Amino acid sequence: MTDLVGRALSTTDLWTAAKDSKDSIQSLKEIMNGQFKFFEENPDSLSVLFGEELFIDNPGPKALISRARLEREEVIKALIERGKRQGSISVLVDGEVFATIYIGAIRFAALKWKESNFSYDLSERAAPIFEHLLPSLKA
Repeated sequence: MTDLVGRALSTTDLWTAAKDSKDSIQSLKEIMNGQFKFFEENPDSLSVLFGEELFIDNPGPKALISRARLEREEVIKALIERGKRQGSISVLVDGEVFATIYIGAIRFAALKWKESNFSYDLSERAAPIFEHLLPSLKA
């Protein structure tokens, strides 16, 4: 069980590497693209990542998933703060709120794709979703 969770969380490197990138907006775009590509290559990971309730009786995997979610939120918040300092993101943007919207958009798009029985190219949805989020960063 822990192996399945570990594999599902294997995109952690994608998120942490993006935190070290110089361009916050480009990093956010790359994370979304990379996450969608990972889902396409590992569709079974959706049940693990978004099915935390499956692990009620198994606190180990549940804790791993919770920790990964919190770490990813921190990455997004750090990217927002760096973008504010660099002037590429409006100082009015709340990093925590944006992280919720951003991660929620990824999750919802992936769940819709799963519910469609994986009937379309999820990666093609990344650009339009991101383009709709982008104006909120430039407020």
